[in-house]
Amino acid sequence: MKVSLKYNSKSSGQYVPQANKLSESLEYEQEGKHYIVRFDDIDDPKLEKLYSYVSTLKGTAILLGNEEEISARDFFNVVKCESKLLCDGICKHGRIGNRS
Repeated sequence: MKVSLKYNSKSSGQYVPQANKLSESLEYEQEGKHYIVRFDDIDDPKLEKLYSYVSTLKGTAILLGNEEEISARDFFNVVKCESKLLCDGICKHGRIGNRS
């Protein structure tokens, strides 16, 4: 599944400089103050690393195929749920609740 991570590259967040450096080493687009970095696979370790840098920034989002924005935190709670087998593919843990 192809996904893109969108975040505020001008934020004063602690790890934004590292996120910007990583983004600039990859294929990215700039949309105003936001960087949008595209990944071919949700299991790409660079996606997880970038997310770890920007996960606490307000407005950090995942863009799916049709550019629909989803909260990055919600997306990763569903996709990376460690108890996924108990959830039948729909994470019911933490703050995300049941999604259909």
